[in-house]
Amino acid sequence: MTPFGWLRVGLLATLAGFTAALAVGLTIGEAILDRAIALESDVGSAAEALPFTRGEQRAGLVLAQLAVAVGVAFVLAGVASVARIAAEPVAWLRLAAGAALALTVVPAIVVPPLPPGADAGIAAGARQGLYVAAIAAGAVAAYAGLRRAGLRGIALTLAAGVLVAAIAPGRDVTGVPAELARDFRLASIGGQLAFWLATGAAGVALLQRSRARA
Repeated sequence: MTPFGWLRVGLLATLAGFTAALAVGLTIGEAILDRAIALESDVGSAAEALPFTRGEQRAGLVLAQLAVAVGVAFVLAGVASVARIAAEPVAWLRLAAGAALALTVVPAIVVPPLPPGADAGIAAGARQGLYVAAIAAGAVAAYAGLRRAGLRGIALTLAAGVLVAAIAPGRDVTGVPAELARDFRLASIGGQLAFWLATGAAGVALLQRSRARA
């Protein structure tokens, strides 16, 4: 498949992922975020009014997730083209699973997302550095896992990583109740996993359709 062909598959697949992640974010994540903002206001940590209304923030969420989806599409298409990956449904699943491990699961374990008002005890710059390092480590783990164990191995690694990420929330976080921190992190991770599940499924459907037409 040509690079433009992979880009088409990537854009359409990540559009499905964007829709799934947005649905999780608006139906579950936003309610948890509202709780965090209300708590922050109640304890007086938000001395000034929010610079944006909640409606504007939700619109920003939509635009940000759409931009991420487009960016991921270019990354997946680039990797598939450079690595000369076969245009097969299983190959797409392996690519999506590896990307989910590198971009979502490992960072969620190392630097879990925090709700407003939460403090993890480390500086923002340090968290950003850890996040980048986690992505790099996740990419290496995904590459090694796919080469040695294939799709089944990477799927098992993903499942184990999700379990660890689900257990980890709520530890070593101050400023918000542990339950709120846990709910926020799980909603954030759940939205990202919904993105990858939908992206993987949509890519498989597109490639199967392409093969049927050939």
